[in-house]
Amino acid sequence: AADLEVVRGMPEARRRFLDRGISSIQPAYLQTIADYSRVVKQKNKLLQQASEHEFSLEKVSDLVTPWNDQLIELGSVIHNQRLKYVLDLNDTLERQFFDRRALAVRYVSSLEGKGNSDEYKAALRSRIALRLSAELAVGHSLIGPHRDDLEIVLDGHEIRVYGSSGQQRSALLLLDLAAISLYNLASKDQPVFVIDDVDAELDERRIRRLLEYLENRTQTFITTSKRT
Repeated sequence: AADLEVVRGMPEARRRFLDRGISSIQPAYLQTIADYSRVVKQKNKLLQQASEHEFSLEKVSDLVTPWNDQLIELGSVIHNQRLKYVLDLNDTLERQFFDRRALAVRYVSSLEGKGNSDEYKAALRSRIALRLSAELAVGHSLIGPHRDDLEIVLDGHEIRVYGSSGQQRSALLLLDLAAISLYNLASKDQPVFVIDDVDAELDERRIRRLLEYLENRTQTFITTSKRT
């Protein structure tokens, strides 16, 4: 299933999971993401043209500076919002009732270990300047939150690498429940929640507990492979 890409796929799927959750609580964040994507796209276009026409590094620096300034401002907002959301997810996961195994998430910045993470904006600006020649060589932007990831850890092991199919499905369910809890705290609306093949990994007792938990929190649709 496409949703399982969050726990087993590429970083892009996990970034989308975070951005979708934040946007559900703060709709204005959608515009921030759209603006950031536009800036990265324009910067990439400029880098490609500069590479094809063999612009000097000094000329490229002058041309990309306005885009980098926007990338740094918007990227800092995205980074901070994702960090806060991950903290809130972990708080919710620690209190969840449904599965006592320890599931936690950690936001992995592409700047990790490459500057003072407490001064993200300054670290981002410094790293972008340092990597300009590399960006020119490859023709696209290498630095920013569009390169970040989310580490999902179950019982001390990164589930993308070490988790079984069943553990990955359970982890995705717990992440979705945590995201729903955060949404419920911020909104009176009930989101639509679709659970495909609910009995593939859950026994009858856990399904009952799940449905009790979701009552009055979501509009829930489930599918099953068994006759009822």
